[in-house]
Amino acid sequence: MLQQILKDMYIDPELLEELSDEQKQILYCKMREEQVRRWRDFEEKLSEQEKKKLAKPKLPPKPGKSMKKVDFMVDGQGRPWTWVMGEHTDDRSVEQILEEEEHSKARTIAEQEAEQLRKKNAEETERHLKVEQERIRREEKESEEKLKREAEQAALYQSMKEARETTRKLGEETKRKEEEAEKQLLELEQSEAKERRTSEAQLRQITLTRATQIYVHFKNAREKMRKQMQESGPDTEAAWREQEKRAKEAERRIRDIARTARASHRQTSLRATEKGQDAAPTTAPNNNNNNNAPAHDTRVANYCNTPSTLPRPRAGNRGPRPNSRKDIVDWFRSEEMERKAGRDASGRICPWFHGIISRQEAEALLEEEGEGAFVVRVSERIWGYAISYSAAERCKHFLIDCSDASYQFFGTNQLAHASLTAMVDFHCKVPVTMLGQELLTRPIGQRVTSDPDYRELISLKAEEMTKM
Repeated sequence: MLQQILKDMYIDPELLEELSDEQKQILYCKMREEQVRRWRDFEEKLSEQEKKKLAKPKLPPKPGKSMKKVDFMVDGQGRPWTWVMGEHTDDRSVEQILEEEEHSKARTIAEQEAEQLRKKNAEETERHLKVEQERIRREEKESEEKLKREAEQAALYQSMKEARETTRKLGEETKRKEEEAEKQLLELEQSEAKERRTSEAQLRQITLTRATQIYVHFKNAREKMRKQMQESGPDTEAAWREQEKRAKEAERRIRDIARTARASHRQTSLRATEKGQDAAPTTAPNNNNNNNAPAHDTRVANYCNTPSTLPRPRAGNRGPRPNSRKDIVDWFRSEEMERKAGRDASGRICPWFHGIISRQEAEALLEEEGEGAFVVRVSERIWGYAISYSAAERCKHFLIDCSDASYQFFGTNQLAHASLTAMVDFHCKVPVTMLGQELLTRPIGQRVTSDPDYRELISLKAEEMTKM
């Protein structure tokens, strides 16, 4: 499983959540080592490619093709010229820059507001001009129609001479009306232009006044913010220092966990290279009233096996992870039942063994059980198991990898055990990790009010049910 993770350089978030803090740190170390290895391989390939390029003779550039080049401005001493803001006498202060920005922003906002007002006034003026023009044209048309009707009525009762005289007078009257209409239109356009010029002048004055108001508002807001910062400075400083203190404490704890995980990883790596020796993992002194814990014994052949004495490898025709609950059941019945997983020497099911239950269900079983209580459950995520342990501050979960020919915690160069029972018995005497000092002291069994949660994995005989 670890090799697949290192190959993909990815671990499923749900599987990562199942790992303990120390297992996460070990995984980080291995992934970092893999990154470094890949980087070195890439650097070697790149170096070889560079050597091949250097070995080839360089061709002169083509005619007319300029080579790109970057030149830096240099000072009097020939060094790259640099400018540090505020050092020169002509440089503006921060206050001056802020005031200029506020002036510019206030002017921009005022101009935008004035532009909107100008458009609104222009639309109203245009609409008023159109209404007046339509009124004048309508009155002119009505006057023409009225004169025409009067001329037609007069023609019925007048002589030829009188009719011609009447027509002449009507023509003159019509011409006079047209001239008056044109004069009114011209006066209207001149009045509208004058109003537009007056409006533009007013808008400019409004823009200046509004820009000053906005600038004063920005300046007052900046002054108010400065006063608030000065007043809240001590409180903010104290809160920042407290936050920094907590962050440093959390970082220190993470470094301790990482340091312990790396030390454990190095020690297990060294033990893996020692042929013919079976060594228990080194543990730090226990300060949690575990004074009766045995000293480190290098003779634990009943619990651990060297690679030469481990059982045959598992079947290799399955995927890196189970896809469904049925896959886990089939895997357990075909492989783990043959290895008597979860059973003691007499063949009885161990009290700590549980079926396919989630970490939440395991934590519910361990709730209020106290430190040292544990269960071993079939994992939902991998081909293996998980030890759920009740610590002083919270529940911890340790994955047991069964993808190879042994039972061992997630990682490389971990202590290998021939059976699941041997692994649990070993950690009843030797802590799981150096940092946490987790001793498996109190197994938590099945709930009396319900059927065993491993019923789908193991078909129980009647005599076994009576022994439970």
